[in-house]
Amino acid sequence: MIDIVQGDDNLAALAHGGFAQFGEALAPTPKYTDNASQTSFWANFIALSNSLGQQAITDVTNHDKAASTALAHELLTFKADVAAFDAAQGGIFGARFDNELLEDKSTVGAAVNIAVEGLRTGNVDMVKAAAEQLHANAADVGGNNIPLGGGTYNGDALTVAEALSTATDPPAVTEGIPAVPASAGDGHDHVADLAQHFHQLWQHG
Repeated sequence: MIDIVQGDDNLAALAHGGFAQFGEALAPTPKYTDNASQTSFWANFIALSNSLGQQAITDVTNHDKAASTALAHELLTFKADVAAFDAAQGGIFGARFDNELLEDKSTVGAAVNIAVEGLRTGNVDMVKAAAEQLHANAADVGGNNIPLGGGTYNGDALTVAEALSTATDPPAVTEGIPAVPASAGDGHDHVADLAQHFHQLWQHG
């Protein structure tokens, strides 16, 4: 990464005093400033993580097999949509959030898989544990991001509007994880991602 930055005049100019192998251990990692699509993603991610988790507890507690089966499919779709969006972002976004978002080995992937298993077997304890993890993960990643326009995300939200209720001037956001453009991965500007991230680092340095 150091070689990439030092080989690019724009990034090198942002670096000011240069790079070290390791940053200051006691300095907090700057929050990630989201663009419009990422703001929409996080608002939906928080709302769905919390609402799907609560619905799972309700369905399994009521022993509603039909509802549990339908919700299991919703959870798996949610996991797939989240992984697709995360993979399409790449760059610094992926480096920061793959562990929480990307497929079965991520935090959300593990939680969804446990919730689905609990719904299919009627295991209330598994579903409750998964719902708690979905909520904790949503609150964690939401707290590490700044929505477009400033402010914060509401990690306890059950709707998109609630998720952005603590944002300063958020963009218009509709319900649903944003679709991944067909060209995603081909024209994504990873250098721009690096520039944005490094600019944040020096602003907070």
